[in-house]
Amino acid sequence: MSRRRSANYSRIGTEHEKYGFELGSLRPMRYGQIAELLNGIAKRFGWDKIMEGDNVIGLKQIDIDEKRTGMIPFVFNDSFGFERYIDYALDVPMVCVYRQKKYKN
Repeated sequence: MSRRRSANYSRIGTEHEKYGFELGSLRPMRYGQIAELLNGIAKRFGWDKIMEGDNVIGLKQIDIDEKRTGMIPFVFNDSFGFERYIDYALDVPMVCVYRQKKYKN
């Protein structure tokens, strides 16, 4: 069962041995490659690093777009169904740009 997090909190982590592979060899990515990726994301988008000693193991962002995150408000209602979900999904902006600390649709 997943924990419910605040709608204003998001994070990503390193679980690199499970997800990332080098294209040529299909070997799992090394920590150094994942750390480089996380450091680049943190620098470019202003995410806070989650550290374990001197190693970055994840990123977190507190200021996120509430329209694209969190629980669908009506998912556990008896009226929930495919059509209602599609109506909801079509109203959620698909792409966002974050500039000057504001989301732009």
